[in-house]
Amino acid sequence: MAAARGEAKAQSRKGKGGKETKAAGGKVSGRKKGGSRWPAILAVALPLTAVGGFLAYNASPAFSNLVDGTFGKVRDMVGGGAPRLPPADSQAGGTGGEEVARLPLSAPPADVPRDRPKPYIPRQAPKAAVAATTSLSVKTAQALVRHVFGGSVTESVSAPGSSWYTVALDGAKSRAPYAAVPGKVSMSNTALHGRFVKGTDGFVVTLKVEDPAGPEWASTFVGSALIAGTPAKPGKVLGLTALQAPHGAATRCEAMDLQSDGVLELLLEVESEAPGGYLFRDLAIHSFTQGGTRLLFETRTLDDGPGVPTESARFRNVSVRDLDADGVLEIVVEEGVRNYTVAKDFSRKLKSEKITATKTWRRNGARYRVAAK
Repeated sequence: MAAARGEAKAQSRKGKGGKETKAAGGKVSGRKKGGSRWPAILAVALPLTAVGGFLAYNASPAFSNLVDGTFGKVRDMVGGGAPRLPPADSQAGGTGGEEVARLPLSAPPADVPRDRPKPYIPRQAPKAAVAATTSLSVKTAQALVRHVFGGSVTESVSAPGSSWYTVALDGAKSRAPYAAVPGKVSMSNTALHGRFVKGTDGFVVTLKVEDPAGPEWASTFVGSALIAGTPAKPGKVLGLTALQAPHGAATRCEAMDLQSDGVLELLLEVESEAPGGYLFRDLAIHSFTQGGTRLLFETRTLDDGPGVPTESARFRNVSVRDLDADGVLEIVVEEGVRNYTVAKDFSRKLKSEKITATKTWRRNGARYRVAAK
């Protein structure tokens, strides 16, 4: 009996060590045996779950969208993070047969579309200068004639309201380029006021200077004078232009800012006659500086013989335009011919008019030259 109790104690000590403990009936306890199954189950289930999820993500667009949306919400809640890249095999063609674009490492904000056009910033074109027209009285015109040529007024033959004021001078001196003694001077009844020289405001008047004692075909000039200040308070004579023009007159006088640099240039067209009944018109564009006057462009705009009479006449229409919207004006010249029917009494009637060529002139250095087509 004592031996039996000693054997029972020995079995009890082995049970406390956890190695050979047995329950009644000789069966091993189920707690330790069941605990050893979970690692094996997880080792098999987790890879199967991952593979199934991977296949479902790539095979089902709805499932992949659900996963991406959930992941995006979680990422926003925790403060963002790097954007998720699609699997490498889908970037190379995808298991579902659809091309999947690689996401950029740095994505733009959600509210700014990637293809939004850049904002248009308009080019700030320079502001062109503009001339104002100022009317002159007879008294002001006479004072300006004396201001330019000196002498004293001996006679005024201008009718009130005429477009030209004409005076006779005594003791006046010729002034280049008017190569004639200014015995008789006519001035336009309007002046163009503006900035013709950088940093200086002034005004331009149109002049006709004659020497009554000189040769008929060589003693008349038509041109202009640029004077600083205003007609009421004239300053220095800044520049003069002149063209020999027998029995002539100015037919066109315009101020324009060709370069949009804030400085005006002067366009002047002059009509003149020649012996034998010929009629001409010549156009010139001048610029002014503190040092003098510079010729930029000139052309004959009419070559006709109405007193002969001729059956045709050559003409040129000259306009100034900004063809390429760069703020700089080009000179456009249309060349043409007019054909007439001449009657027995030598009167003429226009039969046809045709433009034969059009040329564009652009500034090239100090003058304008024909632009290459």
